[in-house]
Amino acid sequence: MKTIKQKKPVLLAIMLVMIMALSCGGGAPTTQLSDPGNNDDNNNGGQASTDDCAMEFRDLDSDNFSIVPPQRIRETVDGHYLITAAETQEIAGKSGFTKSVNATGYVYRVAYDSKSYERLAFPGVIPQDFQVLNDGGFFVCGSQIGSGTVNGYAMMCQADGTVVHEVTRHDLSSLSLSVSTPDGYLVAGIADDLLLKLAFLKPEMTIDWESELGTNIDPDAPAGSTIAITKVTDLILNPDGSFTVFVKLLRHDSNQDTHGMGLVKLSSSGSLQWSRCWWDPDSRNEPWYSPESVIGLDDGGFIISFWNNDAGRHYMYVNRLDNEGDINWSWENMSEESTPAGLAVRSDGVILNLIADYSQGERFCSISFIGSDGNFIDNKTFGVTSTPPAPDFPTDLIVTTDGHIVVTGYHNYYDDNNKYKKGIFIIKLDTNGNCSDSN
Repeated sequence: MKTIKQKKPVLLAIMLVMIMALSCGGGAPTTQLSDPGNNDDNNNGGQASTDDCAMEFRDLDSDNFSIVPPQRIRETVDGHYLITAAETQEIAGKSGFTKSVNATGYVYRVAYDSKSYERLAFPGVIPQDFQVLNDGGFFVCGSQIGSGTVNGYAMMCQADGTVVHEVTRHDLSSLSLSVSTPDGYLVAGIADDLLLKLAFLKPEMTIDWESELGTNIDPDAPAGSTIAITKVTDLILNPDGSFTVFVKLLRHDSNQDTHGMGLVKLSSSGSLQWSRCWWDPDSRNEPWYSPESVIGLDDGGFIISFWNNDAGRHYMYVNRLDNEGDINWSWENMSEESTPAGLAVRSDGVILNLIADYSQGERFCSISFIGSDGNFIDNKTFGVTSTPPAPDFPTDLIVTTDGHIVVTGYHNYYDDNNKYKKGIFIIKLDTNGNCSDSN
């Protein structure tokens, strides 16, 4: 295992001390094969229930464990879908914090047409993001729980889950996002001093270059102010080989804190090319701007989604930006408590805005269809009791190579023993968001 010398204490160590010694070795992980409807109480086979266009997995059901749901879904070259999840065991800590004392990460390879799947287990790993390799393997980044520590972690695996290369970042508690390039992987994580750290990893997991973002993200900030990056929400590779990162910001000016968000373009070697920051105009002490997703367009422009909270109402936005980050148009939707969950673009330029919808005490999964000119086209809404059933907490969507829309997420339920669980969903729709027999 390659390690990088520790430079700073880990931010989340406050929350994640008292860790049991677990490691992700270089051999093959646990592999579990499942068939639809195989309900195994010992969690050796799991369950994949199907209904029309949906698959639900309820195999992460260990007692006293919390479920980390999938954050991304990706398509493989052979038409499978990959998602990740994790089980974490926690105990009460000081000052109301919880401490993870055990964890197992999972990579699901789903054969949707046959409604079957394979699950690979990685003890001690909490996946946050991943990339699919052309040879059937995959690259995963996130956190690794070790002996008394939680560190940023990344691994490259063969299709069967064998870990080929891995790297540990002792100065970060998590490598939360990644993007794949022909030459390697860019990974990003938040340090304890609220700087965004980026590292470009070669395929063998050695570092090619590193970059940091903090107060330098906004050259127009008032003199003497400091800027903290509190969350990195998306990271993409642009068509010209550069990178764009979407972040949540907190600016401190004398006795006042201002929330905001920033879009930053980096060169292929990590140098800052330009940045656009949006700050709460009223300087309210609430997260007015909350970024979600960014997509790069062929003409160098971008689509971004974000939301704000105004007196208990959520306003969701999808903005079209030019190649310098200036706004071309903005689509807005007000709701009771709904938030954007992902973006995708169809081959005809129509934008798909995935929404975790909440209205009148019920949660839904919605997809808004927006034209390339910013005009609203249609909306599709699904729920756990709808046809097809869908996650009421959606987390990501993609448009597949054959034009289908695939959504992942989760919903909460109580099992037969009245224990609180999370079921993981995948739903597959046609290009217009309908459940079709051709799926």
